[in-house]
Formats: sequence, C-alpha cells, structure tokens
Amino acid sequence: MPKKKYEIKNKPARKEAWRLKKGGIEYGFRYIQKNKRDIMKGDFNALIPLITLMSTPHLDKKGVSVELLGVIKEKDPELSDVIVEALVSFLPEQDAETRSYVGEILGEARGNSEEFVRDLVNEMWNNFELLKSRGEENWFIVNHIIEIIGVIGSRNPCMVSHLVPMLIKNLEEDESASFFWLLPKALSDIGMGNPDLIKDAAPTLKQLLREEKGVTPFIVSALGYIGAKYPERIADAVPKIIELLEKSREADRVLILEALAKVASKNPGLVKDAIPKLQEMLNSQDAHVRSGAIIVLSSIGGKDPELIKETIPFLRKTLHDFPEDSTYISADMAANHPDLAREIAPLLMKLLSEADEKNRGWIAGALGEIGSVYPDIVTEAIPQIMEMLDDPSEENKAWAADAIGSIGMKDPKLVIDAVPSLISLLKSTDRGVVAWSAYALGNICQDAPSLIENGLPTLIQKINDPDELVRGLTAEALGKIGHLSALDPLKKLLEKEKDDRVIGVKDDWLYLKDIIEKAIDRIELKHVHMETG
Repeated sequence: MPKKKYEIKNKPARKEAWRLKKGGIEYGFRYIQKNKRDIMKGDFNALIPLITLMSTPHLDKKGVSVELLGVIKEKDPELSDVIVEALVSFLPEQDAETRSYVGEILGEARGNSEEFVRDLVNEMWNNFELLKSRGEENWFIVNHIIEIIGVIGSRNPCMVSHLVPMLIKNLEEDESASFFWLLPKALSDIGMGNPDLIKDAAPTLKQLLREEKGVTPFIVSALGYIGAKYPERIADAVPKIIELLEKSREADRVLILEALAKVASKNPGLVKDAIPKLQEMLNSQDAHVRSGAIIVLSSIGGKDPELIKETIPFLRKTLHDFPEDSTYISADMAANHPDLAREIAPLLMKLLSEADEKNRGWIAGALGEIGSVYPDIVTEAIPQIMEMLDDPSEENKAWAADAIGSIGMKDPKLVIDAVPSLISLLKSTDRGVVAWSAYALGNICQDAPSLIENGLPTLIQKINDPDELVRGLTAEALGKIGHLSALDPLKKLLEKEKDDRVIGVKDDWLYLKDIIEKAIDRIELKHVHMETG
C-alpha cells in the first residue's frame, strides 16, 4: 500500500459513536467540523467515533458513517482526502460489509485522493501477484484484494481499467475454487461501472458457464452487463442462462433475472424463450424473484410488445395479489400497453400517498416513467411529486427530480412550476439531487430557456463538478437549453475531459466526451439557424 501519512490510534470511542448514531448526519458533520483543525494536522482521534461506527456489525450504524463521509467529501474535499487515507488502514482487518463500504468510498474519491487511490490499487495488485505466488496460506488476503478492486471499479471503473486484462488472465489460468467466485464477481462489479471494460471477458465467462464451475450467478451477472451493451457477444450463452432459472436456488435467481433484464433491454428476442418461466415466477412467494420476473418482462415488452401480449393477464393478477410490485413495472411496458399503464398509474398514486420514506422515491420514479409516455395519466400525482423536492431524504429528492424531468420531457407545461425549486436544488451537496435536477431543468426548459435565466449561471458552474454524473447530465441539459453563454465553458470542459470517463443513465452507458460534443453541436446548430432565420 502507499506509505501512510498518518497513523490512527485504534481505540474505541463508544460514547461519541453512540451520539453519532443518535444525532444522525447533522450532528456527525458538526462533530467532524469542530475537530477539523486537529484532523488536518494528522490527529485522527477525532475520527475514531466514525471509525467505530464503521467497525460495528450493525448495518444501520455503518450506513450513518458512510453517509456522513459522503457529506464531508462533498462539502469539504480537502478533509475528504485525509479521511480516505485514514480508512485505507481498515481494509484488511474489518468484516466484509465494512470492507465493501470502505471500497465504495475509495471508488468515489475525487481530488487529491483520486491519485492516492490509483496508487493504492496498483500497490494492491503488486501485493496480489506476490502473495499469490507464495501459496494458499495467503489466499485470505489475496481474496480481499480482488474484492476491493471490484468494489472500487463499480464506482470508478477508470481506476481499475488497466487491471481488467490481468483479472481475465487469472480467471483463465487459475483453478482455485475461491478465484472462481471472486474473479467473476470483480468483473461483474467493474462491468456495472462500464461494460466496455469487460466485454473481452465474454469468451472466458461463457466457457466457465458451460462448465458450471459453481459460481454461476456471478458469471451470469458479468455476462449480463456485457449483454446490456453488446448482446451479440453473449447471445450463444442465453439459452444456458435461461436453463439456470429452472435449477438455481431462489437467491441466485435474482442475479440471473437481473442479467436477463439487461440483455432484454437491448435484444428482447434473445430471451423470449424465458417468458413461460417468467410467467410462473409471477406467482413466486419470494418478492425479489417476483419483482425480478416483472422487470425482465418489462424489458422485453418495452422493445417488442408482441412478445409479452399473452402475459398481460398474468401481470394484472400480480398487481392485484402483490400491489407493492407495481413499483417495479416501468413505462417500458406501459409505452406499448396504454391500458396497462392506466391500470398501474392509479395504484401507484395510491401507494405514493401511503408510502413511507423508504418507498416514496421508487414509486415516484415509476410514475415518472409512465408520465414520460402518457403524462395525462399521472397528472394527479404531479403536485405530490413536486412536494417531494422538499423531502427530508436526499434520495427521494433525486427521485422526484428524475420523475419531474421524465414528465417534462413529454409535456413541460405540466411541471413548469417546479423550475424554481429545481434551480435551488442545484446548490445541494448531494450528487444525485444536483444531477437529476439538471436533467429535469434541461427537459423542461429546452423550448423555453427564459424559464431558467436566473439559474443558468449556477447550472453552468456544475459542468466543473468533480462527479461524472453531475457533469454529464448538466452538459446534456445545457445542450438542450441551447443558451450561447454555455458554449465556451462546454468547449473548455471538452478539452480537459478524459476519454475513459463514462456514466450510466437509465440503463445506458454514455461517454462524457460524447455527451459534451453533442451538447456543443446542439448549441452551435441552434444559433446557426437563428442567424440564418
């Protein structure tokens, strides 16, 4: 690992950890800010309560600490750097859940700490090669290294892209059972961040699938991410994946269903033979399996409604018997089945009015998807979705902005009153809230740029945000709005944007440079037309 600049005294601070848990994020942020000066000097005693929360087996407490670190990272990048370095010390010695949380934070590192994490990843790989050569007694540490590389790659695939060929090589050559579990999972994690990086692993993964080495779900998951962009590369493996739906245990079926949904979103014909089994799964007592089957059918129906027309009665029964699953039915299917959309929307609106904080976002998102096709069907829900822009949950605010943007893409007049709130949310510290607010503003204001005149400078500033999703959706929004003042900032962003930066938006992977170039072209074309009359 890179040489540590700081050492952490690993002693518990239970009292302050309890206060952090009870006081929540705001208390935690004030606590860290109060001790910021000492932390910047390298005295990490002030961080020990937070580290204690990371070490606890209670996931809700870990969640508080992770969210707090996210707040600190966004509000104070300088402090985030030293926290990232501090957390590295805890990678080898904590439980799997903690390692995963720490890996996610490392994957989201920006600023100076991004270079630090790149160095860390390279050093971890060097240690992997060395320890692996020494034999089985080191496999516990070796496995941790592969695990963390995958988690980091799921959040920031650019940091680990150069290691993917070596991961594939190890998968081809190594016969150890643990590697057949970890290496496909790591490739799947990286494919989640960017399927382009793992597409060359398809032949190896398909061979392992045929041999059924015992880690089938993660092999299938990795193939699913490849198939989401390159279905032709995994087409000959789809029959085997469908076959596994019959003989896999319930927990593994969820991963298999997710993979089939990704493939179906690009080429529904490849998975049509799974439809009878998917119909059976609509009656499963396992909610995850049931919802997974609905998602696959939705992906198929969104591309080719004829393939699932005989499934509509099964879906109606599922909606009646398991109404909570309606949150998983997207407008992909409703777009081609207006009668189904009209049946789903009232149920979703009822669920939204009754939902707790945890479920409000999902339901609003589903209504937004239907509204992107049939806005008149969800009109009654729009005021409630707009109210969610003031929701205490940042995640729910992001879902609401996404839903409003989807509806606004089809009929901006219905959500025009949300513009002032969306402009205010551009100042949020949450990347999802900022990104989807920008998305919504671009859709609502693309034919009426005067609506965002007061907020345009703030929106333009966001193209320099450290987060890729924010930069990408902001650039896209500015291209739609078409204001000339955004042209030079976009051109400067294009010059410094890296070729390998990619974002996932609504089941698609887009390179940031492509988004920026398209935005520039739209603005220039719009003003050429204006000048020529």
